[in-house]
Amino acid sequence: MIYLFHGEDTYRSLKKLNELLDYFKKNKNAGLSLFNIDEENFDSGYFETLIKSCHLFGDKNMVILKRALRDKTASDFIMENIKKCGESNNIFIFHEDVLVKPVLDAFVKNAQKIWEFNFLNKARLTAWLDKESQKHNLILDYKTKESILLEHGSDLWSLSNALEKIILGLKHQTPDGKEMNIFGIVDAFSNRQRLEAWLLLQKYQMRGMDAEEVFWKIFWQVKNLLLVKLSLTEYRRARKVNANSSAAEFSLKQKIKLHQFVLQKCLKTEKLFSQEELDKFSGELAGIYQNSRYGNLEFGMAMEKFLLKI
Repeated sequence: MIYLFHGEDTYRSLKKLNELLDYFKKNKNAGLSLFNIDEENFDSGYFETLIKSCHLFGDKNMVILKRALRDKTASDFIMENIKKCGESNNIFIFHEDVLVKPVLDAFVKNAQKIWEFNFLNKARLTAWLDKESQKHNLILDYKTKESILLEHGSDLWSLSNALEKIILGLKHQTPDGKEMNIFGIVDAFSNRQRLEAWLLLQKYQMRGMDAEEVFWKIFWQVKNLLLVKLSLTEYRRARKVNANSSAAEFSLKQKIKLHQFVLQKCLKTEKLFSQEELDKFSGELAGIYQNSRYGNLEFGMAMEKFLLKI
């Protein structure tokens, strides 16, 4: 059995996927063994075993494959066995972005259910923004909504982050009435001050802040640093000049949709990380979020371990 979640709007597709996983998780009688596979840990022999395997008492495997088709070797093998996946008693759930037509056609032919998520148009984006704002008793005026949509476009990940910043503001009010700068830990992370970052996490949590709030700050900073580093590398290769020059900074301001203050901070600290490290951090943070949703780890402890490794 195959379920496919795909499309350019990965925010909504991932949300829908998590809703399905929550349903199976809450259904105690489902009798499912969960397996997670992505483009980095795909193994053809292991995958074939999951297709064919069966359990006593009718239990099934539920295999979650996220972005596995990005890897050509994995994609070729999966396409060769897509019919077997569809006919298997086990459940295979694929989460991908945009698929080429031959691959999509193969899923259409073999999948039990397909969900496609394209970018929302402006009217639906505005409705989404209103709905998310109302959840937090926040009312945005027309000018603010237009400004947010103009800056972030159809990217719901970016829109969600922008809305979060408006809700939280630059300061976080603590139970004792004092204010603390919740972006201090972002600066500590960006400067690879692991002990300072760890201490700030302890401080935030003692004052009532949820570790998930810290997670999203760090997650988006990793994305920002990676975006700036990749853009600098591209600029250097194209222009054959010092990527840290003022000309490069001016070019990035025109190209990258980051607030000037955020961009300048990233330009100062991106050199402290390699692209490989930022890719690794991004994957680790995604793993923390996913495993926390499944109840496999405690968010605060996972973030402590992560910060102590930077």
